[in-house]
Parts: sequence; structure tokens; C-alpha cells
Amino acid sequence: MAAWMVIEQTVKGKVAIVTGGGSGIGQVATLRLAQYGATVVLLDRTPERKSESTRLIFNRFMKLSNYFSI
Repeated sequence: MAAWMVIEQTVKGKVAIVTGGGSGIGQVATLRLAQYGATVVLLDRTPERKSESTRLIFNRFMKLSNYFSI
């Protein structure tokens, strides 16, 4: 079984809280978790960074139903 399949099975349907999700490693983690079907709660101090992550997720996956920005 491929590693991405194991990750998808592990996180799909789970809730992931990502601090610092607006940039850097946190942003990459946010994108990957959303890609594999997790409900993502993004926390970041900078509203502009949160907005950028929101746009990236929407542009890549065309959905925001499993994404929350606080």
C-alpha cells in the first residue's frame, strides 16, 4: 500500500487543528490534510495569511466545506 493511501485512511474524516497554518510548514500541512479529507481548523495571528491559505485550498480543491479559519 502506498504511503499516501495510509495517510488518507488515517486522516480522512478526522479534525485537524493547525497552528501557524497561514504560512510555511503549517500552510503545507493544512493543504495536505485538506487534500486527504481531514476537516481543518486553521489558526494564525495574521488575517492576510489565513486568507491566502483559504484561497489556496479553494483553488486546489474547489471546496471549503471541510475548512475553518479562526
